[in-house]
Amino acid sequence: QRGYDHTRLERRRWMLRWLLREIGFRFLVKFDRVDGLENFPLSGPAILMINHIAFVDPIVVLGVLPRNIVPMAKIEVYYYPIVGIFPRLWGVIPVRRGEVDREALRKALDVLAAGEVILVAPEGTRHASLQRGKEGVAYLASRSGAPVIPVAVEGTVGFPALNPMRWRQPGTVVRLGRPFRCKDLGERPGREALRQMTDE
Repeated sequence: QRGYDHTRLERRRWMLRWLLREIGFRFLVKFDRVDGLENFPLSGPAILMINHIAFVDPIVVLGVLPRNIVPMAKIEVYYYPIVGIFPRLWGVIPVRRGEVDREALRKALDVLAAGEVILVAPEGTRHASLQRGKEGVAYLASRSGAPVIPVAVEGTVGFPALNPMRWRQPGTVVRLGRPFRCKDLGERPGREALRQMTDE
């Protein structure tokens, strides 16, 4: 897979996931439940397409699903004080926003070719309501043939929280929808076709 070493990262990710569940979920975010787990494949490649409300959204998804997942994230997360070490250790795919980052897309296709799951927030940034998605998910799904699983993350607003009252309120719910596939548009899919697929 052109340099992507699945086995080297797998054990490290399981250790980091244990830290997420045992420490992160005690101090960063309150987790309630995951719905629709029957829609999540236990083997083979897949693309998780999530909404992005709060900083902790991808962290919650990484911690609660039964497989290790490789997120795509803005390159700036690598340089956050202290927490920036986590994406480096995990092997998060860094994305340069505001441009077509071909290197990030190539790495994502390598991960999918290795039979793994990637996580993408197609809006490209956090926002309180759903925004128009960018074409990356459609491109990856078309090129790889991997199923796309829509994931709704709710209840992360206000986390991480120092206010104890927030911890007494309802926590985070992760909902997985039915997988779907995108049409194969060939090696060089047109921007217009990708745009239409993304909007649909």
